[in-house]
Amino acid sequence: MTQKIDTKTMLGQSIKELMKKEPLEKITVCDITKNCRLRRETFYYHFIDKYDLIRWIHENEVYNKLVSDFIGAGSWDYMVKRCADWLDYFKENLDFVQNALKDDNPNGFHHILVDYTFRIISTHAKYSLKTDHLTKEMLFFVNYYANGNVCLCEDWLRLGMPESEKFLGEIMTKSIPGDLKKVYLA
Repeated sequence: MTQKIDTKTMLGQSIKELMKKEPLEKITVCDITKNCRLRRETFYYHFIDKYDLIRWIHENEVYNKLVSDFIGAGSWDYMVKRCADWLDYFKENLDFVQNALKDDNPNGFHHILVDYTFRIISTHAKYSLKTDHLTKEMLFFVNYYANGNVCLCEDWLRLGMPESEKFLGEIMTKSIPGDLKKVYLA
C-alpha cells in the first residue's frame, strides 16, 4: 500500500530540496511548486509566503516533537535531552538550517527560531508552575534564555559544530537564568 503525502509536506520537501542547491532568498514560490509539480494557487491555499512554509516545517518537524510530552520535566537529563534533540535536528537538516539562517528577512528563520524557542520554554514554565500566565520577571527570563539559545546554536552551526550536541545541551541547561532555573530543575 502506498502512503499518501499531504500537500504541505510535499511543499516542505520541495523547498528543502531546493535549499540544498541555492539560497532561500533566490527561491521563489514558482520554483517550489514547479519542483513538486503543484500549482502556485495550491501553495497560496496553504501558505502566505515561503517564510510561512519555513515556519510550518519548523513547527511540524521540531516544535511539536519538543513540546509533545513533559514526562521527566524538571530533571537535568530531561533538559539536556531536549536541547540535544533540537541540535540533532539542526545537524540532520544542516543544508536547510544553514541556508535558512543566511536569509536575514524580518520573517526569516532566525526570528522563527526565537519565537518557537520562546514558546517551548514558556509552555514548559507554565506546565511546571501549573499556571496559564507567567509573571513579567519570568517572561523576561524566558525571552533572555530563548534569544541566547538561538544565538548559541547559530554560532555552533557557523563554527562547524565543534562540540557534541550533548555537551552543548549541558551548556544550555547550565545557563538557565534566575528563577527559570527553579522551574526547570526543581
